[in-house]
Amino acid sequence: LAFMDCSRPPEGTWEDSWRALEWLYWHGRVAAVGVSNFDEGLMRSLLRVADVKPHLVQNHMDPVHVDEAVRGVCRAEGVTYEAYSGLRTLSMAPS
Repeated sequence: LAFMDCSRPPEGTWEDSWRALEWLYWHGRVAAVGVSNFDEGLMRSLLRVADVKPHLVQNHMDPVHVDEAVRGVCRAEGVTYEAYSGLRTLSMAPS
């Protein structure tokens, strides 16, 4: 489940989408569920409402933006954190 700014209003909430992912997980249609681009506040909100914790969080991280808050939540909750980064941001890192 990716949290993004959409150009048009979504048909439901991200919580509705998470419930749909949980249903797929419970019925064996998917092996794991996860989120992308969730900040610390959204992660804490998700963990409050989820019956199934996310197995994976995929967020942007590079030497300048280390995403410590979300990584800390993941570490405390036993959720795998996976970083992604474009090569452009690496060239912007301070020397």
